[in-house]
Amino acid sequence: MIRGSAHNTFKDAFEHASGVIFDLNGVLVEDEPLHEAAFAAVLAPYDITLTHDVYQATLLGQTDENGVIRLEAASGRRLPVANVVQAKERLYREKLGTESSGYTVAGARPLVEALAARGMRLAVASASPAIEVFTWLDILGLRHQFDPVLTRENSPGAKPNPAVFESICVCWGIAAETCVVLDDHPENIAIAHTLGMRAFGVASTLPAIAFEHAALVVGTIADLLPD
Repeated sequence: MIRGSAHNTFKDAFEHASGVIFDLNGVLVEDEPLHEAAFAAVLAPYDITLTHDVYQATLLGQTDENGVIRLEAASGRRLPVANVVQAKERLYREKLGTESSGYTVAGARPLVEALAARGMRLAVASASPAIEVFTWLDILGLRHQFDPVLTRENSPGAKPNPAVFESICVCWGIAAETCVVLDDHPENIAIAHTLGMRAFGVASTLPAIAFEHAALVVGTIADLLPD
């Protein structure tokens, strides 16, 4: 545990919650290195050397389309955005098929199962395409635990659009105040906090200090497992 009360055990963290909304990338799986490697390979023919710092400044936390547009602005180069995104997604899925075991979060399945055992409603809200989201949920063996699963294709907006979280509360028929959000991007944590949700930051890709609106910051969701 990085920041929060020393008494924030599993019970304290989720005691008053009716539902928990998980981000996928950076929370249930830590696959940013796969995304970064795929982008670096695809961008090399365009004479763009994608350093880790540039990746974090332009592509991290964005939809692929928005990230490539941000990279265009930062690099001063014109890029065929749709072609780059399609090539990156193909390469990412190839890597996913052979390298996925090293990027799952060890505590993901135990935490989800512990929450489900308490009768919690569970959802995934991700900006990734459905094929990636459901592939990861199948790798984790957790597809059946989440309803709804919001992806790039069926979400009412892209996070940090508050409609993403609001739509899940409407689907469940519960108040925002009874929802917990687990996300690794501060802007999503801030939106959840504004809606009255209890928001926990997962510092898998950014430092804990970035999550100023989080009720709690953990290094990984394994830190939230019951004793």
